[in-house]
Amino acid sequence: MKPSLHSLKFMPLHITLPIALEDHINEQVSSGLYSSASEMIAEALLHLQRYQLVQSASLMRLQTEIDKGMQDIDEGLVKKMNIAAIKRKARASWS
Repeated sequence: MKPSLHSLKFMPLHITLPIALEDHINEQVSSGLYSSASEMIAEALLHLQRYQLVQSASLMRLQTEIDKGMQDIDEGLVKKMNIAAIKRKARASWS
């Protein structure tokens, strides 16, 4: 279960943002969706953190699959393929 933003400790931090991002933050706070710019930025960073964790896990799975493929090559389990012949066969099946 994830902690709520209200249960987290906050520290002061000064940042400089492009005007367009500042406008977006102000719009989100003005809409009532967030009670402050700090809350909105904190939630955005938590989403970024989750996204990065998912990306990292995906890259690890991809690396595992690449390693398995390289091992198959090293063990001689992969044969050369004639891409032109594969294309011809596929195109012939569409006709």
